[in-house]
Formats: sequence, structure tokens, C-alpha cells
Amino acid sequence: MLSKHRNVVYFIEGLGLGITAGCALGILYSPQAGKRTRRQIARTVADGVDYVASRAQDTTEHLREGALRLQDEAKDLLDRGQTVIETGKARLEDAIETGRNLYRRAAR
Repeated sequence: MLSKHRNVVYFIEGLGLGITAGCALGILYSPQAGKRTRRQIARTVADGVDYVASRAQDTTEHLREGALRLQDEAKDLLDRGQTVIETGKARLEDAIETGRNLYRRAAR
């Protein structure tokens, strides 16, 4: 049990030492001053926000165009369906009339 406790303590000490050494090396080898780095980060974030906004606008336009295209296709299908129904109705009425005429002739 004591061995496990020591391992955890050594791990935490090593982790702390590694973080401290990493921060120190980062400060020592930093390519530019903090103020400049903050400006660069702010500029990068602003560019990222602009990019996301642009992509969102492009996506919105693409979806709007797709919706309009689907709406037009739906209208075309509805028109074609109505035409088919009207044609079928007219043929059915003609067939019924022809059947009546044939029945009348046969009944005479």
C-alpha cells in the first residue's frame, strides 16, 4: 500500500516538474513579446470568427437554394399529377359513356 502511495507522489512530483520546466522553456524560447502574441491570438480568433460566419452564410444560401429547387420540383410534380388525374378522369368518363352507348345498343 505504501508503495502505491509513493508511486502516486512521484508521479505528481514529476508532473509538476514537467509543467514547470515546460513553462520555463516556453518563456525562454518565446519568439515574440506577450503583447504581440496577444494581438496575434486576437487576430487569429477574429479571422476564425469571420471564417465561421462566412461558412455559415454560404451554408444558409446553399440550403435556401436547395429548398427553392425542391419547392419548384414539388410544384412540377403536383402539376404533372393533376394532369395525369384529369387525363385519367376524362378517359374514365369516355369509357363509361362508351359502355352506356354499347349497353343501349345491345338492349334495343
